[in-house]
Amino acid sequence: MTFRKQMVIVIIVILFLTIISNSLISGQFINRYFKDYIEDQYEKDVKVIENYAENILSGEVDNLIQANIELTNYLSDSIAGIEIYDDKNRLIIDVKADNYYMPHMMKSRLGFDEVIYTITLDEEVIGYLKLEKIKFVGNSETAVIFRLSMIRSIVISGILSFLLSLLVIGFVSKRMTKDLINTAHMANAIDSNKNLSYKKSKIKEVRAIQSTLVDLAAKLKLKEGIRKEKADRLAHEARTPLTVLQSNLEGIADGVVEVDDERFKILLNEVNRLTVLIENIGDIVDFGKNNIEPNLSEVDVDEIAEKVIQSMKPQFQLKGIELSYSERSEKNMIFSDENLIAQSLYNLLSNAYKYTNAGGNVGVKVFENDTDAVITVEDTGCGLSDDEIENIFNPYFRGGNSEEIDGLGMGLYIVKENMKAINGNVFAKKNSNKGMTFTLKFKKS
Repeated sequence: MTFRKQMVIVIIVILFLTIISNSLISGQFINRYFKDYIEDQYEKDVKVIENYAENILSGEVDNLIQANIELTNYLSDSIAGIEIYDDKNRLIIDVKADNYYMPHMMKSRLGFDEVIYTITLDEEVIGYLKLEKIKFVGNSETAVIFRLSMIRSIVISGILSFLLSLLVIGFVSKRMTKDLINTAHMANAIDSNKNLSYKKSKIKEVRAIQSTLVDLAAKLKLKEGIRKEKADRLAHEARTPLTVLQSNLEGIADGVVEVDDERFKILLNEVNRLTVLIENIGDIVDFGKNNIEPNLSEVDVDEIAEKVIQSMKPQFQLKGIELSYSERSEKNMIFSDENLIAQSLYNLLSNAYKYTNAGGNVGVKVFENDTDAVITVEDTGCGLSDDEIENIFNPYFRGGNSEEIDGLGMGLYIVKENMKAINGNVFAKKNSNKGMTFTLKFKKS
């Protein structure tokens, strides 16, 4: 069986069930609403009749003939009779509807009921009001006529809707089948990596499939770019500890760096950083994981900064750049991720190292205010223009002075992502004389 035949059969069955269920549900709602309307109207009429009876019994209305005529207006399917008695049970008004005089058997079927109201004035009984009403509103003549008319209308509209829908289904199914065949050709073109050309369908659902296929083709091309970005980030993150290890080992080999327990701790720390990076390499290149998950603990910002500076100092010494650090005597404790803070400072110092010439200066300061712990890295390098500063934290962006300097343009982007992960901030500004100042801010709580 073809898709078109299956679709027509399914739609016809669904359409038939929908028409039947909608007709039954809507019929019940309309019928319920009509009953409620009649009951509400009955309550309103009773109030008016009670007030009228009070006016008659109190003597405010003395023309009983006119009163009979006016009370006739309140006779309906619900109210078949109105009788007003004085306080001595003498009949004053007696108004009856036509259906009151029907045979007893029919009255029993409709369920007539007598309701008596006591009329009082200043808490004194002045008479009685007796109403003859239909017990079940749905049995009234108007309700029966309304129900029959509603059922007839539902049946006629259902048949017309069904016939019209069959014509529309025949036309649409033919059109949709053609569009689905064209869409299948699109999928084959994407699978074969051919140029994608297609005629846009006028059917919304098929057009949505075509749009999805176009997006898929674009995403497949973009996927390679994303993979490259993640691979470049991994390479950049691995390069920093490797560079630190290389510069320290070269310094030791040249006799510039003294070999002691502290130096071995620095080298071991960089090896541990590489180990962690390799262990988490799956998460870094996983396309389903775009967010960095910080490992939070109580850390000392000064201690982190001192370790990073000590590990990178030989690298700066070999190039002839003075790396200064203002040490603090007290601790600067925050609740954050030590590795992300250290990595961010590594990247800022690596940039300062690259863009500062021999004989230049790079200064690191760590301090705190009421709300933040702060690290600043100030250099005397080539600096950036105002336009470049606006884009410096974007991936792969490099300033105009970086053409002859190796790099991917990922360092500051990684710093920004790290700060976002630990609820921190990074800022860049141009120094008044020369170079740049980068600021890292970490919330204390």
